[in-house]
Amino acid sequence: MTLKLSEWGTELKRLEDAIDQSDNDGLVARWKSGQHMLTQRKGRASVPRGLLDVWSHLLGVHRSELTARMKFAEKFPEEELTNVISKFRTWFDIKQQALTDKPRGRKKEKKTASAILLHAFNAVEGIDALNLTVKDHPVILRFAALINRVRETLWAQQQTDSETVDWLPVEQTDSETVDWLPVGRRDVSPM
Repeated sequence: MTLKLSEWGTELKRLEDAIDQSDNDGLVARWKSGQHMLTQRKGRASVPRGLLDVWSHLLGVHRSELTARMKFAEKFPEEELTNVISKFRTWFDIKQQALTDKPRGRKKEKKTASAILLHAFNAVEGIDALNLTVKDHPVILRFAALINRVRETLWAQQQTDSETVDWLPVEQTDSETVDWLPVGRRDVSPM
């Protein structure tokens, strides 16, 4: 299928080239592209059927991208454009936060350190020691070294936080000493 570009199509292609060559995500050119496409609605709620497919083919851009550009142009008048661009700065952020009914934001870290630690604890606790072999010994040593590093880090942190932490006694290990640990922590002192 060969498309002959009209003056209107030539302008749309020029805007697409401006987006491709832009250093700053082509936000203004995307807005202008959306404005340009909206002129084809001609009083209707949406552009004529099949036109998005033609534009998508002509520009080499997915239909959803073209729809987002039209939504961007429709939602923000030209006088608000500078403020929107300075607030969101990238096309990704505009699409995710300014063009959705419920802003999505960037994905957060999936698990906290506590959740990962609990998962590791549960996994290790579920190991049947009778199923381990001599070949597992290096991994066990690495795991023990890791645990010791974590304990030492917690101990150092405990020392710096000692003035603001509630302390509880831990079971006596011999008749002469009693260890005191922060509430909610168990055995974080170095070995």
